[in-house]
Amino acid sequence: MKPLGKILRRDLWHLRGQVLAAALVVCCGVTAQVSMHSAYLSLQATQASYYDSYRFADVFASLKRAPEGLADEIRALPGVAQVQTRVVAEVTLDVPGLNEPATGRLVSIPEQQSAMINDFYLRRGRYIEAVHPDEVLLSEVFAQANHLDVGDRIGAILNGRWRELTVVGIALSPEYVYEVGQGMLFPDNKRFGVLWMGREALASAYNMQGAFNDVSLTLAPQGFNKGAEEAEVIASLDRLLLRYGGLSAYPRRDQLSTRFLNDELGEIEVSATYIPAIFLAVAVFLIYIVLSRLVVMQRTQIGLLKAFGYSNFSVGMHYLKFALATVLLGLLPGLLLGLYLGGQVTNLYRDYFHFPVLALVVSPAVLFWATLVNLLAACAGAIAAARRVTALVPAEAMRPEAPANFRAGILERSGVARWMSSSVRMIVRNIVRKPWKALLSVMGIGVAVGLMMVARFMFDAVDHMMMVQFDVVQRDNVTVLFHEPRAAKAVFEIDQLPGVLRAEPFRVVQVRLRHGHRSKQIALTGLASDSELHQIVDSRLRKIALPPDGLLLTKKLGEMLGVATGDTVMLEVLEGNREVREVTVAGLSDEPIGISAYMDAGALARLLREDHLISGAWLRVDPRHEEELYAHLKRMPVVSGVAIRSAMVNSVKEIIDTAFSYVSVIEMLFGAIIIGGMVYNSVRIALSERGNELASLRVLGFTQREVVVLLLGEQALLTICAIPVGLAMGYGMCAALVPIFDRELFRLPLVFSQMTFVYPVIAALISAILSALLVTRRLRHLDLIAVLKTRE
Repeated sequence: MKPLGKILRRDLWHLRGQVLAAALVVCCGVTAQVSMHSAYLSLQATQASYYDSYRFADVFASLKRAPEGLADEIRALPGVAQVQTRVVAEVTLDVPGLNEPATGRLVSIPEQQSAMINDFYLRRGRYIEAVHPDEVLLSEVFAQANHLDVGDRIGAILNGRWRELTVVGIALSPEYVYEVGQGMLFPDNKRFGVLWMGREALASAYNMQGAFNDVSLTLAPQGFNKGAEEAEVIASLDRLLLRYGGLSAYPRRDQLSTRFLNDELGEIEVSATYIPAIFLAVAVFLIYIVLSRLVVMQRTQIGLLKAFGYSNFSVGMHYLKFALATVLLGLLPGLLLGLYLGGQVTNLYRDYFHFPVLALVVSPAVLFWATLVNLLAACAGAIAAARRVTALVPAEAMRPEAPANFRAGILERSGVARWMSSSVRMIVRNIVRKPWKALLSVMGIGVAVGLMMVARFMFDAVDHMMMVQFDVVQRDNVTVLFHEPRAAKAVFEIDQLPGVLRAEPFRVVQVRLRHGHRSKQIALTGLASDSELHQIVDSRLRKIALPPDGLLLTKKLGEMLGVATGDTVMLEVLEGNREVREVTVAGLSDEPIGISAYMDAGALARLLREDHLISGAWLRVDPRHEEELYAHLKRMPVVSGVAIRSAMVNSVKEIIDTAFSYVSVIEMLFGAIIIGGMVYNSVRIALSERGNELASLRVLGFTQREVVVLLLGEQALLTICAIPVGLAMGYGMCAALVPIFDRELFRLPLVFSQMTFVYPVIAALISAILSALLVTRRLRHLDLIAVLKTRE
């Protein structure tokens, strides 16, 4: 082995504690980068393959009813490749073992199995047979949640008639990768499911023979302006479906399941960028301070090497190899751990996104870039040390470093030092004389505290979001939806059901709002001005009175349309006579989930020119009679769906707790490693720099405890200073995350609980104490004679 190689091996062993601390930080950064990018690529590749293999549609549209012959006109539209018409219906289900009524979406499929748009993957069982009209295929996630399998039977009300459906197969579809009903944000797999039924059987049940109410298209391969060609097809399709009650076609990216999946991919991509960047920055800093101290300690050695003919390049490369060795020590475990955690995250997504197969994609490109970026980070950390090496002249380097030029500082000039003990004065003076080193230490620990704060913030934001939506805005226990709008007196029938304490009707109609070049299709809700079970609130959770005329929009919808209070929008009703009116925006509400538009029920009835029809009712229910009420709702032909608030809240909490708990624990652990690495390295370097000084104090009569206080007091003070800085940085990180999660589906509020500030502080102090104890053990075994020897 060459001399420089032996020196490198000796230095790595001598500084093994500091090297290991830096390597652990590198390992965390690599783990975060590889795991998140691998999970992202796994979801993205599986999505693309699934959509392509099972011919997922490019354009979707729903309508009231159209003759089958219209499909030929749709096929003739320029840019259209394939067309599939379907019958789709929402039904109430009576699931064995489930007290509450469930909602099912029946989707028609051909009686003879063949390749089709929005095809499905048959997990087990068989295809339906035309001679058995009550046979259905059941979505896998609904079957699993309710412990259903092939051969089981489900009760359902189809167009007012009770039917018993037989499950002959368990299936998945690219259309329902994220299986939620219309208006749902989180899945409730026990109470919402998809069923595929023969076209003739379903059409007969709803008097839709020779007709359809849902259509999907695939587009021909497009040129450079894909968006424009897609928009032209959608516009042409809307014109064809207009007289048949079309509700406006939409592209694949706006399809509910795809939108959820794409949003999640966007979140992973952001996290896979900023979290590894934090660890890389800390690793660069740790490598920098270790190598800088090593150069100071080895001045004489560097001078001798140069005097014996080693070039600046050779000596500089020696220290660069030290940095590379440190990174490589953390790189390999980080790559392996990243692949393992990537697999765990991918497994976690199987509970939310339902593919035939979702396996970890191991990308050589991800491993390559993770390796390259970290090696470049090592080079960045070693640059300063290499510059100092090249600047040293052999004759000067072989002499001891000149003592620092000390002078009275701000403590002495201000007179504050008189009020401090000698130990405290020495600690503070050392910090003041090296402000940049102190600042970087504070920033490094602060970043870790902030990272741990972000982990807790997600829980606070979701808890607040749930509280506002389900305790303040939606105050009902049960929501009942009708198949068709009914006369207002229907609410009195609902009010007479067992256990109903209060029933409030509402009207929902699909509309398109336009303002300038912006437009948005939305469900407009008409409710009574004295509604208690559904309230509209502002950002301070104060109730907003519903105006007698005009619209109330959620703030997010107002932003999307570019409107403020007092502006006017063009409102186009997408059903009935399709009235078009100019309406004033009377105010903006602040709801965290979804986007909504509200209008006084009387004003909406006048707009629609109808006699106060209702689409459903919100109910407040006596818990003692819930089961009896559910039994009645299951058998009511007019009811198309039932939403139960408690079930929805429990489902959401279960999903969030499972997902966020996993991420939170990892972020807290990684943050603790950063703090431990920062504190350990800082104390070890302080011990190396001040070993002679501390040994001298011991000889002069200072006790071991006093010397420990001098050594650790500086880092304790820096850690205490870093905590408020870290909390402020954490607040800034959380504030930066809020716009990322400001989406149409939900918006995270910037709120914090007390524990969000307490947890990072406790974790930071514990990490710092454990790291300090490791160095204290070394200080107790300090060889005073060896340390006090002076090199001539």
